[in-house]
Amino acid sequence: MSDEDAVDVRHRWQLLNETFTPHQPVQTRDIFSGRNEQLFQCLAIVDQIGNHGILYGDRGVGKTSMANIVQIMLDSPNERAFKIDCTSSDSFKDVVKNIYDKIVIEKAKPAEPGFHQPEDHFESVTLSSLLKRTSSFNPKHVAQVLGQIPGRLFVILDEFDRLDHDRFSLASFTELLKIIADNGLEVQFLVVGVGENVEQIIGDHGSIGRSLTQIHLSPMSDEEIRGIITTGLSRIGMSMPDKIMSQIIDFSCGYPHYTHLLCLHACSNALHRDEDVVDPADLEYAKSRAISRAHESLKKSYQKATGSNRENIYKEVLQACGQVTLDQFNTFQPRDVTKPLSQMLKREMKATHFGSHLQKLCQPERGCVLVQEGERGRRRYRFRDPLMRAYVKLHTQTRR
Repeated sequence: MSDEDAVDVRHRWQLLNETFTPHQPVQTRDIFSGRNEQLFQCLAIVDQIGNHGILYGDRGVGKTSMANIVQIMLDSPNERAFKIDCTSSDSFKDVVKNIYDKIVIEKAKPAEPGFHQPEDHFESVTLSSLLKRTSSFNPKHVAQVLGQIPGRLFVILDEFDRLDHDRFSLASFTELLKIIADNGLEVQFLVVGVGENVEQIIGDHGSIGRSLTQIHLSPMSDEEIRGIITTGLSRIGMSMPDKIMSQIIDFSCGYPHYTHLLCLHACSNALHRDEDVVDPADLEYAKSRAISRAHESLKKSYQKATGSNRENIYKEVLQACGQVTLDQFNTFQPRDVTKPLSQMLKREMKATHFGSHLQKLCQPERGCVLVQEGERGRRRYRFRDPLMRAYVKLHTQTRR
């Protein structure tokens, strides 16, 4: 291999690891794909003074990636945008202090006696360093401080659902938003959190909800997942047959984490073979790697749901659940499971044959992998962790 070829190979590997990033959110605009409607909704918040936003959805659906792109697109000299990562130990005061730490202000340096003021007589300092240690953190004072910052402020509070409501005062946060809106201040918040609805993130504080544009991030469509794959492959100069791409789309279940994970390992295996085209063996390798690298909680829940010293069909029932088509609420009925389960067991199965299995998969003894909704005769089920559905599908179709 010539030096020039070696450089090209290293560059290709670097591009691959920068393009498909299953273990971290997307950081750059050029590899972000899909979500055009939701991105527009987030960006449109800045056009309405006093308005704020809440971006919510399942874990792993791409909320932090979206927040990163919003921050990149809005940040400018006249419109500062930055992101704060919330933790369970944060109080309202802690969150405000973190905001102050992010705000950088140009301050004039004090003149030196006997000398002319130097040309670079300004220095960059954080807002925190300018405030007195005794500075108040009540909502009214916080609004006054933020309102005096030149230009617009767009504050993204990521992982808002992690805040402990016994420690973090939602009432203070609500009051802060109301004061900002009432006074027409050029300060706006985008709250980002895991939840099926707004109430799961902000509780029953309806006054917050009325001040927030609600933006739900649902699982991505097949075409959006396809966009992630084609954009990434084009960037690294690789390709894959439509059949393999369709399989990755199916395994992803609308969750970009699995798309990035499968593409990373499939392309990696192809590059190891010095090939630019992903083949079926590369996908099989990627699937086995995806299973072994899955989050520990998924692996433990799956093992608990399907494992037993006695012969049973829990594994097949769960895998059949992973094959059904979900409705708009991500739920399915027992009768939806009959066809895939019958195909797996090679005998006709009716809902009465496995109804108790579905119920037990909702219980701790079987890992609580499913959640039951509705009354008897109208029961529906959904995966407690939506990422489990993709994990189950990978297990179902991975060669042993």
